[in-house]
Formats: sequence, C-alpha cells, structure tokens
Amino acid sequence: MQIRFSVNDGDVDAVETPLARFISSEEVTVSVPSHQMERSGGGPVMVIATINSFDVSNALVFVYRARAELLSVAPSVIRVNQPPAELVVSGRNFAVENRDSIYCQIGESDVLLRATWLSDTTVRCPVPRLAAGWHRVQITDNNATFVNDDLMVLYRDTLVLQSLSPPLGPIEGGTLITQQPLAF
Repeated sequence: MQIRFSVNDGDVDAVETPLARFISSEEVTVSVPSHQMERSGGGPVMVIATINSFDVSNALVFVYRARAELLSVAPSVIRVNQPPAELVVSGRNFAVENRDSIYCQIGESDVLLRATWLSDTTVRCPVPRLAAGWHRVQITDNNATFVNDDLMVLYRDTLVLQSLSPPLGPIEGGTLITQQPLAF
C-alpha cells in the first residue's frame, strides 16, 4: 500500500510513501514525508491511499505547518517542595487552531499536562511535583509529535544553612566563615 500526499489530482510534486504499517485491518500508520508545502510555510494537502497506483481511496486532508519552537521557560529553577503553579513557555508557532490540544510534558513522566494557549508565542504549563534535578520540557499540540528543543528546568531542594563556624566575629569584618553542611 502507498500513501500519496498531494496538493491536487495532477500534482507533479506529490509525495508517495510505501512505508505504511498495518496495525489492523482497519488501521494503517505512516510517517508523514517532507513535502514542498512544508518548505513553503505550510498548508493543506490531500492524503490518498492506493494499492496499485490506479485504484485510489477517497481523499482526506492533512495540514503541513511550521514546526513549533521552544525558546525559553520561566521560572527556570523550581523548588522541589514548593513548585510554582505554572511555567510560562515562550517560543514560536504555537498554532491558534490547536489551542485546545496543547499539552506539556515535564521530565520523564508519561503524564501529559493540559497547557493553556496564551498566544502564538506563549503557553502556560502546570508544574508537577518531581525529584530534584534537571527535567526536560516538551510541548505537543497534536498528541503525536513532541517539540523537544532541549529546554530544561532545574528542580532543587530548598537552600538550607545548618551552621556557621565561627558564629561571630569583629565588627570591622574580615572573618572567614564556613557553612556546614550546605544543602541544595
């Protein structure tokens, strides 16, 4: 089986992919190929299935669009025991037509967190409780493709000073002190 991606019936730039994978008698998956439409900023194409290049299925529409990009996250440091309610992720190409299907994934969890679309450059993500360490921030707006631009947040323990040695010194300063232990 081949899947054809074309702008119209006579499209000389149509792309066919023979790499369809049969999941069941009612479901086939295929990796969407690069198409001229993708390189020109996006737009709709017809998706047609064929077994022999002559007998074709009905056409459905797939929309190529510019890839979303993740540029920054705020705050970038989160206290483990008191995370903020949300992260603000800044980027590009957060499509308004997908605003109801934007999700965040923070860390290695498989849990998708419903994001709030604010604009084509900003989304707001709820913050999960995670262990101390660096955690990747990813966004999806189609539940299939995750945008991963190596954006990370640092979860850290609360800064705690246990003791100072010596605990006092002369009024003019200059005393070298040691903080023990220092926990982050």
